[in-house]
Amino acid sequence: MEKKGIPAVLIAHDRFEAAARAQARALGLPDLPVIVVPQPQSWTTKEEEVQHANEAVGMIQAALLARPAAKPAR
Repeated sequence: MEKKGIPAVLIAHDRFEAAARAQARALGLPDLPVIVVPQPQSWTTKEEEVQHANEAVGMIQAALLARPAAKPAR
């Protein structure tokens, strides 16, 4: 979508942040925003998961509305 001029973001669990950023670079989009959310654990409560999801929605909205689409690397 980014390469067609439509802003996008990558969403990754915290354990995959480095891989997500590497993938963005590999796709020629090093400035693509990466939204990092905590990896759920067996002890994570439903309320905590809902809180993390709500926080992620806010970060996604902010990232999409704050900038034009990323320019591909040359």
